[in-house]
Amino acid sequence: MDHKKFSYTDLLLILILTILCALFFYTPILNETIVKSILGLLLIVFIPGYVVIAFLFPRKSDLSTIERLALTVILSMTITVLTGMVLNYTPWGIHVITILTPLVVITLVLCVATFWRRSRIPYEEHLRLDLGNFFRRMKLSFFQESKTGKILSVIVAISIVLALSSTAYVIVMPKQNESYSQFYILGPDGKINNFPTTMSPGQEGNLIIGVVNNENKQKSYRLFVTSNGEVLFDEVFTLNGKQKMEIPFNFTAGDPGIRKMEFFLYKLPDNANTYRYLYLWINVTG
Repeated sequence: MDHKKFSYTDLLLILILTILCALFFYTPILNETIVKSILGLLLIVFIPGYVVIAFLFPRKSDLSTIERLALTVILSMTITVLTGMVLNYTPWGIHVITILTPLVVITLVLCVATFWRRSRIPYEEHLRLDLGNFFRRMKLSFFQESKTGKILSVIVAISIVLALSSTAYVIVMPKQNESYSQFYILGPDGKINNFPTTMSPGQEGNLIIGVVNNENKQKSYRLFVTSNGEVLFDEVFTLNGKQKMEIPFNFTAGDPGIRKMEFFLYKLPDNANTYRYLYLWINVTG
C-alpha cells in the first residue's frame, strides 16, 4: 500500500485543530460551547508540545511512541506555563485569549517548519500518524504486565488525565467574578463630595447617578428617585456586561425644610424589591 498520502497527516490534523480552536475562541457566537473547551484543552496539553517534538525529532526512529507522547504532554504544559509567566509582566496580563494567542502562533509556525524539515529527510524515515499501530503496541504492553502493574498503570493514567484536565479547564474556563451591579451618586464635578446639601428655595441642584453592570451579561434596570414622597425621576434602561452609565440629574429645591432625597435601583424583572438604595439629606434654608 502507498503510505505517502499519510506522511503529513499529523501536521494537517494539528493545523485543522489549531485553526478551529482560534475560530471558536475568537468568534463570540461559538465561544460558549463544549467544543471550545475540548479544543482549548488540546491546545494547552498536547498540540504545542507535539509540533515541537516533531520538529526536533522528525524521524520515526528518533523516539519511541511512549517517549514521544510523554514529552509531548510535558512540553505542552511547560510552554503554557512559561507563556503565562511572560504575559504576567506585559500590559496584556494573563487571560484566556492572551495565553491561547501565542500558543496558536507557535503551533502554526512550527507546523510549517516541521513540514519543511520532514520533507528534507528520506521518505522511509518520516514520522507518520499510525494510530492503529500505536494502540496495538499500547495494548500489547499493557497485557504483558502483571496484575499489580496493570492496576498501577490505570491509576497513573487516570491521575494524569484528571490533573491535566483540571489545569486546562481552569485556564480555558476561568471562574467568573462575582456578579453584581454598582450604584452610586457623585457631585456635579464627578467626585464623591461637594453634594448640594444646603440650598435656597428654587435653587437648582445637580448630581450624577451612576450604574455599572458587573453581572457578566446584559441586564435591565429601573432607576427611581423621590424627595419627601415626590417622584423626581423614573426611568428604565438596559446595560451590557461591564457597561457603565452616568446620568446627569437636575432638580430644584422646594420650600424651606429638611428634605430626604432617596435613590432606588431595581434589577428587572424584579420591580418590587429594591436592589440598591442611596439617600441624600438636603437642607433648604429660608
